[in-house]
Amino acid sequence: MSENNYGVYILYASGEIILVVVGILLALQIDNWNNNRIDRVSELSILEEIHANLTLDLEDFEINLMHFQTRVISNRTLLDVINSDGAYHDSLGYFYFYLRLFPHFTPNLSGYLMLQSRGLDIISNDSIRKAISSLYETNYNHIRAFERDRYEYTSTILEPAMASYKGTRSLSKDLVPESLLFNTRIPYIAFFRNMEHFDKFKMDTELHGIMKDVEDMSAYLIRLHSAVKTRVLELSSMLGEELKETH
Repeated sequence: MSENNYGVYILYASGEIILVVVGILLALQIDNWNNNRIDRVSELSILEEIHANLTLDLEDFEINLMHFQTRVISNRTLLDVINSDGAYHDSLGYFYFYLRLFPHFTPNLSGYLMLQSRGLDIISNDSIRKAISSLYETNYNHIRAFERDRYEYTSTILEPAMASYKGTRSLSKDLVPESLLFNTRIPYIAFFRNMEHFDKFKMDTELHGIMKDVEDMSAYLIRLHSAVKTRVLELSSMLGEELKETH
């Protein structure tokens, strides 16, 4: 400065400024990269949890579909016996039991709750993010809302109408009807009972109407569960591909 060497000074000062700016930009870039890496690790952890949850949900769907199918078969069998004026036999107690059994879907939500706490924007794949939101916010909620309605119907309308025909005698597993043997859960249920007042039951047209409604709603729930199960399989496959790419 004292020798009026302003050009060198300005060049030096400019170089210092450029170095500082470059350093700041580099630090910001590293910070952004590190944050993105952390977010990606969190995203993958959440996706792995959701993927595991969906595997358990699929098992739940399989069990529920099996029970709903058993419920439809039970209604049709009993109504056929009524319409044909058939005689009572103890195996009918299995069908009668399944009229009042109401399977329900219990989704595993730990992964989705993790996602909600972090925010859906953490999911980088648009298709996966939309599929997750649609499944949990629309499909699952629809099933649970419909099931709550049908559970109330079962407890307040069906159960009271059936009460007077429930027997107290336990049924042997040897009496499980052949048409229900596809249901692998039956051998683990030990509280089937006989029916009583069967002649009166055959004349109870009010209960018969309720039974037909139960059959129709069970058939609808089979279609609903099957459709949502397909959505679960699709999302599970998408997640599997996404997670495979990271390994």
